[in-house]
Amino acid sequence: MTFLTLRGCLCVFSLVAFRGYCELSEKETNFREVKIMRDRHKSSNLIFTQKTRSKIHCGSRCVLCQSFSYNPVTSTCHGYDVMITDTASSVPSGGWRSYNKVDSESSSTTLSVTTAPSTTTAVPSTTTIAPSTTTTAPSTTTTAPSTTTTALSTTTTLATTTSTTVAPCAVCPPDYICRSSILFCYKYYDTRKSRPTAESSCASEGAELAIIDNVDKDNEILSYISTNSITELFYWVQGAYTNGQWRYNDGTPMSYFRWAPEHPRVNQILAFNRDNGFHGATDAYDDVYFCEIRL
Repeated sequence: MTFLTLRGCLCVFSLVAFRGYCELSEKETNFREVKIMRDRHKSSNLIFTQKTRSKIHCGSRCVLCQSFSYNPVTSTCHGYDVMITDTASSVPSGGWRSYNKVDSESSSTTLSVTTAPSTTTAVPSTTTIAPSTTTTAPSTTTTAPSTTTTALSTTTTLATTTSTTVAPCAVCPPDYICRSSILFCYKYYDTRKSRPTAESSCASEGAELAIIDNVDKDNEILSYISTNSITELFYWVQGAYTNGQWRYNDGTPMSYFRWAPEHPRVNQILAFNRDNGFHGATDAYDDVYFCEIRL
């Protein structure tokens, strides 16, 4: 049985930097996979539909949901206001996984079985005394030894724990940097390479070029460059102009842009400039790059 434990996400705003970031709250929500809904998604009772980067990201959006479905192929997240109990009103579609919300207490079950209580049977002692006469016979006492039979109580406890906490950084390799509050697992490569070669290098270790799709990841990259005194000016990250729109490698339209002044001058591929933001570029250059493993 598959369980997914998620922490809620609190949006905090700094009065100094004037920007928001996400902190993990102490409240945890458990979700159990609905296996009969594999490769299907519910077509009714939708609260929202949006693009997210992982099932963890999808579940963290599901504050008011009773259940959610996620498709990693299309990065699509559906939230529902009812529990999923059967495949009625569902649509067959490959890659979907669905999860019902469960109470954290119900994810751990302890069954206690106790046999009959202990029983004590005692034969009372017996005393027989002959009455005294003129001639006094010595008193005679006959006592049957007491007998005690005790049945030992037996208690059998079966503890079954099925809840598994999924830490976002658990899938991040030790040589990568993980920021769980913004769901970002990344690594910097200081060897200049062409864009296709950089993408192949990331893919060879199960990663992809980094996706800078919000201000928190943007600032994390800038902080890493500054902290490590890196002098490179341009860095390969995901983004390409396809079918009249800027998109990531999986086809998802880009929604976060921090273009440098007078950019994009070229609608081909995206390059990250440490001084002034995103540049429209071509693959005629060799640059350093960041790889990311999605959480």
